[in-house]
Amino acid sequence: MDHDRLPFAPKIAVSAAIAVAALAVLEAGAYFLWHESPADRNAFGYSRDAAFTVKASVVSISPAASRSFWKQRYPTATPPHTKRIVLIGDSAARGPSLARSVSEALRGQLDARCGIRAEVWNLSSPGYGSRRKEIVVGKALEFHPDLVIYDAGVTTEYEDTREWERYLEYHSWHPRHWVDQLPFLGRVKLSKIERWYWNWLPEDVRAASLNEPLDVRISAIASKSDTSYWTPLMLSNLDRTVEEVRRSGAPMLILVRSHFDFRRGRVEDAGLDEEIMQRYAQRPGVVVESSRALLESHADPVKLFSDTSHWTDTGKDVIARGLAGPASRLLGRANHCP
Repeated sequence: MDHDRLPFAPKIAVSAAIAVAALAVLEAGAYFLWHESPADRNAFGYSRDAAFTVKASVVSISPAASRSFWKQRYPTATPPHTKRIVLIGDSAARGPSLARSVSEALRGQLDARCGIRAEVWNLSSPGYGSRRKEIVVGKALEFHPDLVIYDAGVTTEYEDTREWERYLEYHSWHPRHWVDQLPFLGRVKLSKIERWYWNWLPEDVRAASLNEPLDVRISAIASKSDTSYWTPLMLSNLDRTVEEVRRSGAPMLILVRSHFDFRRGRVEDAGLDEEIMQRYAQRPGVVVESSRALLESHADPVKLFSDTSHWTDTGKDVIARGLAGPASRLLGRANHCP
């Protein structure tokens, strides 16, 4: 025994006790003050209630737990003479800000052109595909919307699959994930992973599960942008979403996503609008709108896209004008919107 170090033992014990107490305070603060829920955080968007808080007859929506919603506040009960519309989509529907989003543009169009006073909740988050959109729709139906607008596409389906794999891994009881279940340290650890690992790792590699055989991983990487691979999965999930909305009694407007091919100089959707129209347009209470048809009618479609998938402010306004008519009809105000 090194007797020369014995005098330091009490100091080490006191320092360790202080560190443990400080960590306990941080963990308690994260849980009670910041309302950090490890379960929601580690659900990677597969939590039904994440980002929604209901208190004193007001629902607050805020970015939380892999949901990058814009901050919004609405009464839980729809105000008199007001229609409640919810828009569910990914980064394109979310927009660069709430004020510059298609939801706000649609609210303005309904008011100015159709005389319809409406709340248009923007429940769109980057990277959300049909599996996570289905969960958001289910939550939104708890607030009894008068109309559900669903932005349908296939470009984010692989991200849903990737995040589902992460969800399954983070909910295992393996000792390496015990820290992940803590409100404070779990957040710190996840933030480091997101900043230093996920942002650095190429998206094609992220799309594949490292636990699968090499040939399966190669297939997953190759199929990331393969519409024939992802479309059946998306439509299967959309089937359930459409039926859930119909059971709620709310009408549904499906906007079919398109993209701009800068090489060919035209708007395309690989025939997705026709496939979705054939599948859903005959169902009562469901209307399908093609964003390709709305956007390609513009004199200069290239000005409507900031990149292949996201709209400029002009493009957003074109989409909003195109949605105002069918939205007003589904809301029972067909004669009020020219």
